[in-house]
Amino acid sequence: MIPASAFVQKVETEYLKKVADLLRSGDIDFQTAKNSAKELLTYLPLASYEDMHDKLKKFTDSYPQLKKVFITFLKLLEEEKTSNVLDKMRNLMGASKIEESLKLVQK
Repeated sequence: MIPASAFVQKVETEYLKKVADLLRSGDIDFQTAKNSAKELLTYLPLASYEDMHDKLKKFTDSYPQLKKVFITFLKLLEEEKTSNVLDKMRNLMGASKIEESLKLVQK
C-alpha cells in the first residue's frame, strides 16, 4: 500500500524541523543540510510503507543526526496501524460481530 500523502507530509515536516534545529544549533552545516535534502528527494516516490521504512533507515544511517526522523516515522506508522485496527474493530462491533472484532486484537 502506498503511504498516504498526509503521512508522508508528517515525516517530511519532522525532517524539516530537525534540519532547522540542527542548523540553528550548529550541529550540521549548510552543505550537509543541502546534501541530505537532495538525497532524501532521490527516495521519492515511495512504493509502500515498507519501501518508506527501508529508504528512511538507509537515509538516517547516512545522516545519524537525523535519526529522529526515522523514529518519528516508526511512531506514526504504529499509530496508523493501531487506528486501522480500531476502525475495523468498531465496524465489526457495529455489525454485532464481537468475536471477529476481538480476534483482530490477537493477530
